[in-house]
Amino acid sequence: MTILIDTPGEFANRNWVRFPAPGSPGQELWHFTGNAVFSFRGESEDHWRYEELIILPPESPVFSRFSQWAYMAAPSAIYNQGSANNAGWAVDSVNLYANPGRAGIRCSIAVRDTDGYLYRVAYHIVVVGVPT
Repeated sequence: MTILIDTPGEFANRNWVRFPAPGSPGQELWHFTGNAVFSFRGESEDHWRYEELIILPPESPVFSRFSQWAYMAAPSAIYNQGSANNAGWAVDSVNLYANPGRAGIRCSIAVRDTDGYLYRVAYHIVVVGVPT
Protein backbone atom coordinates (compact mmCIF):
# COMPACT_ATOMS: atom_id res chain seq x y z
CA MET A 1 0.00 0.00 0.00
CA THR A 2 1.56 3.26 -1.11
CA ILE A 3 1.64 6.14 1.38
CA LEU A 4 0.75 9.38 -0.45
CA ILE A 5 1.59 12.72 1.17
CA ASP A 6 0.11 15.60 -0.85
CA THR A 7 -2.10 17.86 1.28
CA PRO A 8 -0.93 20.70 3.58
CA GLY A 9 -2.03 18.87 6.78
CA GLU A 10 0.34 15.98 6.01
CA PHE A 11 3.46 18.13 6.37
CA ALA A 12 5.11 19.29 9.62
CA ASN A 13 6.63 22.14 7.67
CA ARG A 14 7.12 22.97 4.00
CA ASN A 15 9.10 25.63 2.22
CA TRP A 16 9.49 26.54 -1.41
CA VAL A 17 11.08 29.13 -3.66
CA ARG A 18 10.63 29.75 -7.36
CA PHE A 19 12.44 31.92 -9.85
CA PRO A 20 13.22 32.04 -13.58
CA ALA A 21 15.91 29.51 -14.51
CA PRO A 22 19.05 31.43 -15.52
CA GLY A 23 19.84 30.98 -19.21
CA SER A 24 16.69 28.93 -19.85
CA PRO A 25 13.91 31.11 -21.31
CA GLY A 26 10.42 29.92 -20.32
CA GLN A 27 11.74 27.61 -17.60
CA GLU A 28 11.51 28.04 -13.85
CA LEU A 29 13.58 26.63 -11.01
CA TRP A 30 11.53 25.36 -8.06
CA HIS A 31 13.04 24.31 -4.74
CA PHE A 32 10.94 22.42 -2.15
CA THR A 33 12.00 21.34 1.36
CA GLY A 34 10.15 20.10 4.43
CA ASN A 35 9.05 17.15 6.54
CA ALA A 36 6.31 14.70 5.53
CA VAL A 37 4.29 13.29 8.47
CA PHE A 38 2.83 9.76 8.61
CA SER A 39 3.00 6.62 10.78
CA PHE A 40 4.70 3.48 9.46
CA ARG A 41 5.27 0.56 11.84
CA GLY A 42 7.65 -2.37 11.53
CA GLU A 43 6.38 -5.96 11.74
CA SER A 44 9.32 -8.09 12.82
CA GLU A 45 12.65 -8.20 14.62
CA ASP A 46 13.88 -10.58 11.90
CA HIS A 47 13.14 -8.71 8.67
CA TRP A 48 12.50 -5.27 7.25
CA ARG A 49 9.03 -4.04 6.31
CA TYR A 50 9.16 -1.99 3.10
CA GLU A 51 6.71 0.49 1.63
CA GLU A 52 6.52 3.12 -1.09
CA LEU A 53 6.19 6.73 0.05
CA ILE A 54 5.22 9.47 -2.44
CA ILE A 55 5.74 13.09 -1.45
CA LEU A 56 4.02 15.71 -3.65
CA PRO A 57 4.43 19.25 -2.26
CA PRO A 58 1.04 21.02 -2.57
CA GLU A 59 2.73 24.15 -3.98
CA SER A 60 4.15 22.35 -7.02
CA PRO A 61 2.65 23.54 -10.28
CA VAL A 62 2.00 21.14 -13.15
CA PHE A 63 4.98 21.00 -15.49
CA SER A 64 4.84 20.17 -19.19
CA ARG A 65 8.45 18.95 -18.96
CA PHE A 66 11.47 18.82 -16.67
CA SER A 67 15.01 19.54 -17.85
CA GLN A 68 16.94 19.13 -14.58
CA TRP A 69 16.29 17.74 -11.12
CA ALA A 70 17.97 16.82 -7.85
CA TYR A 71 16.37 15.34 -4.75
CA MET A 72 16.98 13.55 -1.46
CA ALA A 73 15.07 12.20 1.53
CA ALA A 74 16.07 10.96 4.98
CA PRO A 75 14.35 9.75 8.17
CA SER A 76 13.70 12.72 10.45
CA ALA A 77 11.54 11.24 13.26
CA ILE A 78 11.72 7.66 14.53
CA TYR A 79 10.32 5.96 17.62
CA ASN A 80 10.64 2.60 19.32
CA GLN A 81 7.95 1.83 21.91
CA GLY A 82 9.84 -0.81 23.91
CA SER A 83 13.22 -2.46 23.67
CA ALA A 84 15.01 -1.88 20.39
CA ASN A 85 15.63 -5.47 19.26
CA ASN A 86 17.50 -5.38 15.94
CA ALA A 87 15.63 -2.16 15.15
CA GLY A 88 16.25 -0.02 12.09
CA TRP A 89 14.75 2.78 10.01
CA ALA A 90 15.65 3.64 6.43
CA VAL A 91 14.97 5.55 3.25
CA ASP A 92 16.54 3.11 0.78
CA SER A 93 15.96 4.90 -2.52
CA VAL A 94 14.54 8.15 -3.87
CA ASN A 95 13.39 8.89 -7.43
CA LEU A 96 11.65 11.73 -9.20
CA TYR A 97 7.87 11.32 -9.25
CA ALA A 98 6.16 13.51 -11.83
CA ASN A 99 2.60 12.27 -11.99
CA PRO A 100 0.40 14.13 -12.92
CA GLY A 101 3.21 16.48 -13.97
CA ARG A 102 3.85 17.84 -10.48
CA ALA A 103 7.32 17.78 -8.91
CA GLY A 104 7.51 15.09 -6.26
CA ILE A 105 9.55 12.12 -5.12
CA ARG A 106 8.95 8.39 -4.71
CA CYS A 107 10.84 6.81 -1.81
CA SER A 108 11.36 3.26 -0.64
CA ILE A 109 11.10 3.35 3.17
CA ALA A 110 11.71 0.55 5.66
CA VAL A 111 11.33 -0.22 9.37
CA ARG A 112 12.62 -3.21 11.32
CA ASP A 113 11.25 -4.17 14.78
CA THR A 114 7.71 -4.94 15.91
CA ASP A 115 7.36 -1.70 17.84
CA GLY A 116 9.53 0.55 15.65
CA TYR A 117 7.90 3.49 13.88
CA LEU A 118 8.98 5.90 11.17
CA TYR A 119 7.00 9.12 11.69
CA ARG A 120 8.64 11.74 9.45
CA VAL A 121 10.81 11.96 6.37
CA ALA A 122 12.74 15.12 5.50
CA TYR A 123 12.89 15.93 1.80
CA HIS A 124 14.65 18.27 -0.59
CA ILE A 125 13.50 18.58 -4.22
CA VAL A 126 14.92 20.92 -6.89
CA VAL A 127 13.50 20.94 -10.43
CA VAL A 128 13.96 23.05 -13.53
CA GLY A 129 11.11 22.84 -15.99
CA VAL A 130 8.34 24.47 -17.97
CA PRO A 131 5.20 25.01 -15.86
CA THR A 132 1.87 24.94 -17.68
